[in-house]
Amino acid sequence: MRIMLLALLLALVAVGVSACGSGDDQSAQPTESTGPATADDAQEAGDEAGGEGERASNPAQLEQAHKLFERTGLSTDPSKSSVDLSQLIGGGPPKDGIPALTNPGYVTGDEAPEAGEVRGLLVDFEGEQRFYPFNIMVWHEVVNDSIGDVHYAVTFCPLCGSGIVFDRDLGGEVVEFGVSGLLWESNLVMYDRGTESLWSQTLGEAIVGPFTGTRLELLPVQLLTMEQVRDGHPDALVLSRQTGHNRDYERNPYGDYDTSERLLFPVGDQDDRFFAKELFWVFWAGETSVAFPMERLGDKPRTTTIAGHEIEARSDGGSIDVTVDGRMVPGYVEMWFSWISTHADDGVVWNLE
Repeated sequence: MRIMLLALLLALVAVGVSACGSGDDQSAQPTESTGPATADDAQEAGDEAGGEGERASNPAQLEQAHKLFERTGLSTDPSKSSVDLSQLIGGGPPKDGIPALTNPGYVTGDEAPEAGEVRGLLVDFEGEQRFYPFNIMVWHEVVNDSIGDVHYAVTFCPLCGSGIVFDRDLGGEVVEFGVSGLLWESNLVMYDRGTESLWSQTLGEAIVGPFTGTRLELLPVQLLTMEQVRDGHPDALVLSRQTGHNRDYERNPYGDYDTSERLLFPVGDQDDRFFAKELFWVFWAGETSVAFPMERLGDKPRTTTIAGHEIEARSDGGSIDVTVDGRMVPGYVEMWFSWISTHADDGVVWNLE
């Protein structure tokens, strides 16, 4: 087992190295950031955001973080953080070793070569729908995109099965995200190109750097298959494989990871009530994170009361809609082990039983 794990880790590192050395054309390279020009802007945003409280780090942790960031190619200032810096680890590839996409190209559903069973994330803004297949997202993890006046980031962490869409507009400044090469709780850590603050995907907020404590607004997204998109959303555009990066979009570099028991990186709190990789739908009811197993939802609406909020969840054509006190709220998908590792103390599991 140790030999198999080592082999898989080496394969993932090789993926990152090839990403750095591939013959990518310039059209697919990250554009110059339109994010905050100074750390003062980030400080102001953090003061208004109300995220996790700032955490004091000892000199040894700061030195360790500096060395880790230097090895990874980051210039992040670790003096301001909201997490234990020792929990940040390198995932293998360096900064931008997994290349994020910015304003990529699209094809129609009929033109897309993806098979019907391929899953991905569907967004719908200002009357336009776009689909981001996981067989492409697994190689890039972050897409910086815009539809009209909506500037958003589609994010996918293959290690946690987490597909989340965030608003990139922070108080009038549109930030651009890249893949840092670091992990926290086995989860994708992004960085913004303006300040190189580090952002936890699962928390949806900055955890290190000037933006620490700033939360990103969740935007609506649906987890669907390519077949469901072609049948139910025929006008949706599909992320093109012509990304400017040399990747085998027919191959999953993580193999059978989604169905196996193993985790590749350390995480905190765990709970064996569910299979570690089972997919949950996650949403917020006020200040409470709520998660339910997606496969249990079924065709009939389900209702409950959590933390004083009236909640209804329903599924239609593969889409999941949740209302809290009569208002539709955005949600996202995440593996059980990933959600419980960060919400064991403040989250609520809705068993749908």
